[in-house]
Amino acid sequence: MEPEFDEVMKDPIFSQIMVIQKNDLKFSARLVHSFLCKELMTSKRHEKWFTFAKRPLRFGLQEYHAVTGLKVKRENNSGLVTWKDDDGFWSKQIKTNGKINLQIIKKKHLEESNTWTWVDRVRLIYLCVIMGVVMGKDEKVNIPHLYMKLAMDLEKLQNYPWGLYSFDFLLKQIDKTMHKLEQNPL
Repeated sequence: MEPEFDEVMKDPIFSQIMVIQKNDLKFSARLVHSFLCKELMTSKRHEKWFTFAKRPLRFGLQEYHAVTGLKVKRENNSGLVTWKDDDGFWSKQIKTNGKINLQIIKKKHLEESNTWTWVDRVRLIYLCVIMGVVMGKDEKVNIPHLYMKLAMDLEKLQNYPWGLYSFDFLLKQIDKTMHKLEQNPL
């Protein structure tokens, strides 16, 4: 599936975040510690303030967009859940309300994907990138049907504000981790 992967890598929507993944860039332990332990309380939904080297720093939607390149502005999402049935693998998953995750794909469907249509293989790559890199979900988490429906129309998928939703997910994960640390300090 290398040609399909190359096709997705050329997509400007996900190219910047894929470079981050490809180069294996990670947050430093000190930065993560500042996120989790030195947060300044704010009431704004799309930002976190924390101290780093004794200075207040803002981590908001603008900074997230600058780093990831992911779209953060909503556009007219009319027709978002409509999709055209092409009798391919993903259409069947949507029609049967099938539950599938990256682990199942890897174990059961990866070898047979060579018999799928080219567009279904491209959809597979996009969904892997979205679930594993953009949203940072565990491979055991089911792929939401919304994502599958978006993958049925690549233009809709590319116009979706992935940055907004992945940023919100990241902030929720930070809050969840902070709450766990408060309940069970190290």
